This record gives sequence, C-alpha cells and structure tokens, in this order.
Amino acid sequence: MYAKGTKNYVNFFNSEKDNTEKVAYGRVSVSFKKNGVDGKPLMQDGKPVYEYETWNVRLVGKAKEKFDINPLEDKVSIILTEWAAHVQYNKEKKQSYPYLLVMDYEMNDKNWQKATSTTSS
Repeated sequence: MYAKGTKNYVNFFNSEKDNTEKVAYGRVSVSFKKNGVDGKPLMQDGKPVYEYETWNVRLVGKAKEKFDINPLEDKVSIILTEWAAHVQYNKEKKQSYPYLLVMDYEMNDKNWQKATSTTSS
C-alpha cells in the first residue's frame, strides 16, 4: 500500500534501534474514535472512547534527510505525506512484521504553536 499527497497525522516515538546511514527507525501511533454497532461514537464517563494503532517506521529518502538535520523529539506530532505499508513474513516462525516506510513528512503546526506559547510565556 502506497500513499502520497495525503495528510496522515501521527505521533512519532523514538526507537531503541540504532539508525543507519540510510534509515532512521521509530514508531508512530494514531488514535481513532471507537464507534458502537449503531455507528455512533462510544462514550465512557461522558468522554469518547479511543482505540490506538501503532506501527514501526523506517524513515528513508527525504524523511531521513529531514531527520538528520533536525531529529524528531519523542512523542512529537508529524504529518506523513509520502509513505508505504510493508509486511515482512518469516516462514520458519510463521510471523509477520509490518512496518511503514516513510519517504517524507511535515511537522504538525501544533508543534510550532506549543513551542511559541512556551517561549513567549
């Protein structure tokens, strides 16, 4: 699966895995409002219920160049603008290893707003 030109808002998390010359590793997470069988959002104590999806990521190409110039902080919000989903399969272990290959991203404007509000205080 490949996507370019879309704006997928995610939170980036740093990885313990060592980066290489061509690849930076991390994880991304996205939340979705959970819906009931009637299609309406599920609520608990007056608040919507969310479910989360987390993916391993590999930053390559333009994304790796941006990461090298300005490394992403842990838990920062970014926008994936070019990415592809991949799944490696180990026949011996009968195990799948899905990940997102991120070729480009943008910083989410809300990061800039947070930085501006904390520096102007």
